[in-house]
Amino acid sequence: MRRGLLLILFAVAALAVSGDTRSGQIMARMASVIKGHGQYEVKFTFKADPSADPLQGRYVVSGDKYYLLVAGTEVFCDGKAKYEINTQYKEVTVDRVDPTDRRVLTNPAKVVDFPEQEFCHNHTG
Repeated sequence: MRRGLLLILFAVAALAVSGDTRSGQIMARMASVIKGHGQYEVKFTFKADPSADPLQGRYVVSGDKYYLLVAGTEVFCDGKAKYEINTQYKEVTVDRVDPTDRRVLTNPAKVVDFPEQEFCHNHTG
């Protein structure tokens, strides 16, 4: 009886590990396909607050360079410096790019990088 139970637990554990391997493969393949296009554009809508009106934006990525437009603010990045232009306040902010930042609004060129240690994933199908 114990041997049968141990065999079942081992089989379930093996399936869970292969599921995690499969989801990691899917994420890596998706990132590879997106990056393989060389240049791509994403249009998005988001809410900063559940009671707020949705904001629309878009970004275009080519390698480590990008252009981002959201809520009246434009961001241009040459891969080393980013230039944020707020036309409403007539101001420009210049900043260095953090190559480890993977947030869509601060470094969309890295948003499709999925490092294993930073994401929990599981393949269920």
